[in-house]
Amino acid sequence: MKASTLAKLQQAALDGACQLFYFDQSGFSASPPVQRGWSPIGEPHRVFPQPHCKRSVLGALDFGANLLTYHTSKTTIKRPDVVQFLEQIARKSTPGLTTVVVLDNASIHHNIDQETIDRWFLEHRMVLFYLPPYSLRVDGDVTAPIPHRSGRAQLRHPVLHCTDSLTYLWV
Repeated sequence: MKASTLAKLQQAALDGACQLFYFDQSGFSASPPVQRGWSPIGEPHRVFPQPHCKRSVLGALDFGANLLTYHTSKTTIKRPDVVQFLEQIARKSTPGLTTVVVLDNASIHHNIDQETIDRWFLEHRMVLFYLPPYSLRVDGDVTAPIPHRSGRAQLRHPVLHCTDSLTYLWV
């Protein structure tokens, strides 16, 4: 049901009948642990890891216009950050067009104040469209095992590493 609705929304966005945004957030660490290093012969081994550098990003892809709107932060993303970002999307939306924001089921995407959701609809014609939770029973076995070279273990398809439905759609 939601898949067919989403397909219709995508076509409407391409036709200019609505604005369709795919929204998600992510965190990045620019300082991975140092695993290995090297040094010239006769000199001591030296490895200088980068200082801790964590960034979080909120992003929304306008499906019809193929434009990305994003906001970066040095802190962890919380629900108020999501609401503030969605508020910006609502304000920048095209007047007269319905704006649909597709969200996954992350906990910070839920429990947004109903008055805020109503205001977004009344003032900006913006609605939130939640994807169904990911389920192997519903979506089939997309994580079929792939044998490891040594045969000792099995690796799973990279789709398994998706933590939410929105990421799953784009893999």
